[in-house]
Amino acid sequence: MLSQTLHSLFLKREGFGEGAEPLIQLYKILLKAPGVYGARFSGAGFRGCCVAFVDAEKAEEATSYVKDEYEKAQPEFAKKLR
Repeated sequence: MLSQTLHSLFLKREGFGEGAEPLIQLYKILLKAPGVYGARFSGAGFRGCCVAFVDAEKAEEATSYVKDEYEKAQPEFAKKLR
């Protein structure tokens, strides 16, 4: 359900400009990460944030996956996060 709430935002994105590309990429990476049950972003017009529900036993694996994949997707932005 958490992930499904973003579906309408993606449908409206063209008309309303919902979501910044780096945040959308992070969201998509989170959905593919091991142990992630769901994710969504919020406040993308104001720098935004992503939230994900992750299986506690897979949290380290999910963190590593997200970090590696996001650095590939957004290398310049990821450098600023270090």
